[in-house]
Amino acid sequence: MSILWVLSGTVMMMTLLCLLLYQAKCSIKKMERRIFQEAKQELALNQNNVIIIGVDYAHSSFKKIDAIMSKSSSQSSNIVVVMHGPDFLVRMKQKIWKGCGHVLPASNEATSKWTALLREKTEVIAWNGVRSVRYTEVEMYLETQLYKQDGKVQEGEAV
Repeated sequence: MSILWVLSGTVMMMTLLCLLLYQAKCSIKKMERRIFQEAKQELALNQNNVIIIGVDYAHSSFKKIDAIMSKSSSQSSNIVVVMHGPDFLVRMKQKIWKGCGHVLPASNEATSKWTALLREKTEVIAWNGVRSVRYTEVEMYLETQLYKQDGKVQEGEAV
C-alpha cells in the first residue's frame, strides 16, 4: 500500500514539474516574440519571414560564410546579419554583403534586441512571424538557401 502512495506521489510531482517547465518554455517564447516584434519595428521591417544570421569573425567558419555572403547575387531585405567583430570590419561587410537587408554590429546598443535573440554568436534563426527555427551550421544553411533562391549551384560548390 505504501509503495502505491510513493508511486502516485512521484507521478504527481513529475506531472507538476512538466507543467512548470512547459509554462516556463511558453513564457520564454512569448518574450522572444515580443523582442522580435520590437526589433523589427526599429528596422521598419514589414515582412513576417525574417532570417537572423549571427556571425562571429573569430569563428572557424567565418571565411566560408564570408565567401558565400560576398558572392550572393539575390537581394533579400528580410535577412538581418548581426556581426560580432571590430567596427571597421562590420562597416566593410555592410558594403560587400549586398544580399542582406541589414548588417548590424553586435556591440551597438541600438542592435541589442537582435543580439538578444541569438543564443550563439554564430547561428541562424529563421522566423516566420509565429515561431523560430534555429540552425547552428550557418554555412550549410546559407548554401542550401542560395541553392533554393538561385535554382542552381555554381560549379565546384557543395550543397
